[in-house]
Amino acid sequence: MKSRFSIYTYVWIFLTLVFLAIPIFLIIKTQLAGESDEKYIGAIAFSFLSILLFYLYSRFCHLVSINADYITIKGIFKRKKIAATEIQLIDLFSKKDLYFTIGGETITIRIDLEDGDKIILPDIFYGNIDKMKIALLENFKDKIKPYKTGKTNVLSSAGLETEAEKFAGNPYTSFNGIMICGFTIFILILLLQKKAFVPAYLFLSVPLIIFYVGFGYQLHYFLISNKRLVVKNHLLPWINKVYNVEDIIEANFESQRRRSDALRVSTRDFKSKLYLAGSLRNKHWNLLKEKLIGLDIYFAESDPASP
Repeated sequence: MKSRFSIYTYVWIFLTLVFLAIPIFLIIKTQLAGESDEKYIGAIAFSFLSILLFYLYSRFCHLVSINADYITIKGIFKRKKIAATEIQLIDLFSKKDLYFTIGGETITIRIDLEDGDKIILPDIFYGNIDKMKIALLENFKDKIKPYKTGKTNVLSSAGLETEAEKFAGNPYTSFNGIMICGFTIFILILLLQKKAFVPAYLFLSVPLIIFYVGFGYQLHYFLISNKRLVVKNHLLPWINKVYNVEDIIEANFESQRRRSDALRVSTRDFKSKLYLAGSLRNKHWNLLKEKLIGLDIYFAESDPASP
């Protein structure tokens, strides 16, 4: 099977080309207009930053082909045809800190080779990452790092479902809640300062709705029993995602730059979903981790090795 890039990757490629085209345009414009060298230097600096951005992403962005005999990697900075005998280990749930690439931690496929080289394939870069993991599991099963606890969850297999435990903080004292309340108060002050209502003021509801949904989407919380994990949202009541515990094969916490910390849940079909949970504090995250491990769900820890 062959990999397919995600929408995220295509957006990154487009933005990188745009950022690279802007300084080239400025340099040409500066030369033709005979303008000062200051703008020329600024364009060169912008070009350097664009090339750096391109490099940071390109080292993890590869075309991947997987069959029974080989894994083929094709990228700008790495090209390899890897036989099974060259593979030491394949970790389907390697947690990497890619701060300078995507701005935080994320789950990746890590392929450790006998020569010490490592291939890192971030889940977020591929639109068919689930099929890639299935193909690796089917063709290189003896190389896969175990991601199952090997224990039997007695509570989950029991007939009765226990009362769900809630993992949530106060959404209104969280950063997201404060931002929503603050922006709402700001809009109300603007409206109250006006003597008469004008229908055009209704347009102010557009940024307010965007603000509400954008920050509200980062306020998930969790209800967990011995049989189910339910994801809800403090401010968006229509969100109600239910997982059977026996269908969850992996979970981990991910820290995001300029966004709330999150729980990622991966199911047996290797599909995963990230849930931002800005109301949770450290004590909540610690208790949530203990609960997940207690249900014999494989919990991916950060990989200390850098790519």
